[in-house]
Amino acid sequence: MPGPTIRFEPVGNPKFNLKGITSRLRAALDEEAFEHRRLLRQTTKAWEGTRPQFRSQTTVGPTQIAITTAPFGNGPGAKKWRWLETGTKIRWAVMSRGWRSKTRRAWLNSRRGRGQVVIAGKRAMMARNIRPRPGIAPRNWIAEVNKDRSRKFKGLLQRAFDLIARNTITPGGLRRP
Repeated sequence: MPGPTIRFEPVGNPKFNLKGITSRLRAALDEEAFEHRRLLRQTTKAWEGTRPQFRSQTTVGPTQIAITTAPFGNGPGAKKWRWLETGTKIRWAVMSRGWRSKTRRAWLNSRRGRGQVVIAGKRAMMARNIRPRPGIAPRNWIAEVNKDRSRKFKGLLQRAFDLIARNTITPGGLRRP
């Protein structure tokens, strides 16, 4: 007695509207990029002087969906933000006794600082025979934004893919059993 038989029936190629798919994914990524910029701007709200402008670049490709948000340009605000984000090994400055930084590690905010710079610069410190101080601890804001937004980003992409599945497959392209 022969066993059960399995029969495969070709369904046919679904006809996708590729522009519709990429435009919906790009809209979802733009929405998420706006949130990234908003969160990163909070890290500089208590700064005096120039602040960096944040720009986002979204990528929708066959193998990658990505958002890159970073400070734009090489102005003093952008340089300062990058130093705080990545940290430094040494610091050629001496701060006053009551020093309190405006920002903290892995904290997406900024507060009023306290204290002042007493001696600044390598030449000024070496003239007084003062060794360099320990560097600035990295703030890791980008990693914190990714951690905070990962769950919401997954939900945003899921909603985008659900919308794509409902609206971008050409009617009659798929045959349902």
